[in-house]
Amino acid sequence: MSDQHDKSTLNALLSIACKKKEKVNQLQSLTQTQRKFISNEDIDGLLETIDKKDICIKEMDELDREFFPIYREIQKKYQSKELNGECMDLYEELRE
Repeated sequence: MSDQHDKSTLNALLSIACKKKEKVNQLQSLTQTQRKFISNEDIDGLLETIDKKDICIKEMDELDREFFPIYREIQKKYQSKELNGECMDLYEELRE
């Protein structure tokens, strides 16, 4: 694979990681909303929030299925030192 392909792959992984972070934030927000509905004994609101959380979790699972096969490929290249300097930096950013 070329350095350009590795860079594109790493940028795609970073994009997926950002989307997952957004989903985690959304899930946290929904959990806070869920607590309010529980406190207010609002069953309809609670059930709606649970449905939204379920959708969010499924979307996160899909992002994971997309992410991990590509990540393993890049991880092997990183471990064997096949990535150039710029790609090494992107990989380190991804690991954060």
